[in-house]
This record gives sequence, C-alpha cells and structure tokens, in this order.
Amino acid sequence: MGDELGALIGLPFAAQLALGGGYVGYLVACGHMRARHSAIDVALLSLAFGLVAVGVDRALAGVAPRLGASAWVMGYLGPAIAVVATVAAAALWKRAGVFWWRRLARALRVSFDDGETTLWSTLVAETRFDFTQVTVRTRSGRVLHSQELHDFADQPFGPCIFGADGAIGLYVTEVTTADGTAHPVAPVEANGARLTIVPADEVAELDIRLMVRGRP
Repeated sequence: MGDELGALIGLPFAAQLALGGGYVGYLVACGHMRARHSAIDVALLSLAFGLVAVGVDRALAGVAPRLGASAWVMGYLGPAIAVVATVAAAALWKRAGVFWWRRLARALRVSFDDGETTLWSTLVAETRFDFTQVTVRTRSGRVLHSQELHDFADQPFGPCIFGADGAIGLYVTEVTTADGTAHPVAPVEANGARLTIVPADEVAELDIRLMVRGRP
C-alpha cells in the first residue's frame, strides 16, 4: 500500500489532478454502482471525468496571465476550480446527460439497455421522479403500506430508504396481515418516528407509485 501511494505521489501533477478530481467526479456520477464496478471500471470512469479537470486547469493556466493572476495563485486556485468543474460536470451528467443519452440511443436503435447493472440500480439512481406511495409484500405474507410519502419527508431518513443491498426502509402507515386484515399504524408519535427496515431477502414484491417531479 505504501509503495502504491508513493507511486501516486510521484506522478506528474496533471496525472494526480486527473486521478483525484476524476475519482471525485466518479463518486458523484456513479457512486451508487461502485459496489458492482471492477477496479478497471473505476479507473477508466475516473479517468474520463479526470479529463474535465485537466482541461479546465489548462484553460485557466492559459487565461490567468491575461487576467493578471500570479502563477502562485493559479497554482492553488486553478486545481480547486478544476475539481469543482469536474463535480459539476459529473452532477450534470447524472442529472440530465444519462437521460438524454438513453433517449438518443433508443431513438437511433443503438441500445435499449439503460446502462445500469441491475433494475434496482435504475430505481435508486433515478431522480426525476418523486415516490408518493410504497407497498412492500413480505415473504411471510404481510403487506406493509406507506401512504403519502411526502408526510415523512422531514423525518429521519425520510421519506423512505432504498438500500444498495436491496433492503427497504419505510414509515409504515398500514399493515395487512396474511389473512387480509388491515391494521392502521401511526408511525410518528410523541416519542419519535418509527422506521421499519425490511431486509432484501424478506421482500417478495415491491409496488411503488411515482409522480413526475413538479407535476401537481
């Protein structure tokens, strides 16, 4: 580990900026998939975002003399701005770039694959929709309902959690037992809010009601 760290420190600054800034960009854009990525996936994706950092840093270095900025100032400020630009580019890619690329790929019949490793990754990575209701059917036959998720938006970990391991956390408002009997539940009381965690291996079926963000 020490030898590897020493090798990284010994790299030219442009390479360090590409690796460091690129990895930060990778975490922003692809962090939800990192558990399923191989080392080469992480390296190449980090390098792709690192090119943004290097490009911005070089552009600033060319403009700085015209603005009267000293080389000493730009030596510190330039890389910082480059990393911020990389994070912004990664966030923009995740927020809009992926969506429009998928639409273009489908329109051109290049691919109908969404690019995610699992359907669960597609669900947790999508931020253009709001979840409004969640219903979890467990393997034991119980059905857990969380109605009106926006009521729990300000609660701890609200309004719900979709874990990377497939587990689900929700504020249960109604439980339907195996015999079909429904039991209302008050998840928020004076002594706090009760978050129910359903492990992935206990989930038999998941129903989610969605709404396009901003639509009344």
